[in-house]
Amino acid sequence: MVLSNPFLIVHIIAASAAVPLGAAILTMRKGTATHRLMGYGYFLAMLVCNLSIFPVEARLLPIADSRFGIFHIAALVSLGSLAFGAAGLVRWLRTGDVEAMRSHQINLGYSYLGLVMALASELLINPNLGLSPVATPQQFWTLMAVVNIGLYVGGSALIFSKLGKGDPIRHLAA
Repeated sequence: MVLSNPFLIVHIIAASAAVPLGAAILTMRKGTATHRLMGYGYFLAMLVCNLSIFPVEARLLPIADSRFGIFHIAALVSLGSLAFGAAGLVRWLRTGDVEAMRSHQINLGYSYLGLVMALASELLINPNLGLSPVATPQQFWTLMAVVNIGLYVGGSALIFSKLGKGDPIRHLAA
């Protein structure tokens, strides 16, 4: 059972904090004290969310009969996006390079998109939550692919329409 694993409990709490923090950050004015504070909260919540999943044994798609699975790979990708986003911010603060700010925004946009994809997978597809009518592995993986490909394509279009074009610092507080 999920609630018997303390790492999963920490993972769920951290993800539950990251979802509203990320949504607020995406919609607020950038560069303000509130944005920075919420950004630090999001970074910490995502770091805890990703790191807390590594001790959990993969029950679905373990790799080479190990405890490590495909969702652990997703956590590594998420950590990479988070790290590149933070590095872009540090580089922008040091140099004022606009491309560093663009890197910060795009990478953290993808960090949040990955979080939304994981949330959608859990709420819509995970048969343990009882929300999914799928009965066979083929139905499960088809629904998983459709939901996540749709979110990735739509999220990528949104990220690049908002952040990949123009001056990325145009949204900063004056």
